[in-house]
Amino acid sequence: MAVLSTSLAFLIFFRLLASAGATATTSVTFLVPVSALLWGNLLLDEVIDARILTGMGITLLGTAIATRLIRLPTRQKVA
Repeated sequence: MAVLSTSLAFLIFFRLLASAGATATTSVTFLVPVSALLWGNLLLDEVIDARILTGMGITLLGTAIATRLIRLPTRQKVA
């Protein structure tokens, strides 16, 4: 059973890698802690304070920039 589920996970991962690219595929690992904190707050009544919200915001902002959901202004070349 473990071999089957691991094989299936690898097939899904490599299909995602081929279709979305390396940056988008690895950005999922940055979103796991954010979702874990939100689920912990919702289901276990864990406290989310300003430091945690700041970290979550930085993580989401960095992920959005890395996946180009948010584009930063570029410098124009001076001739």
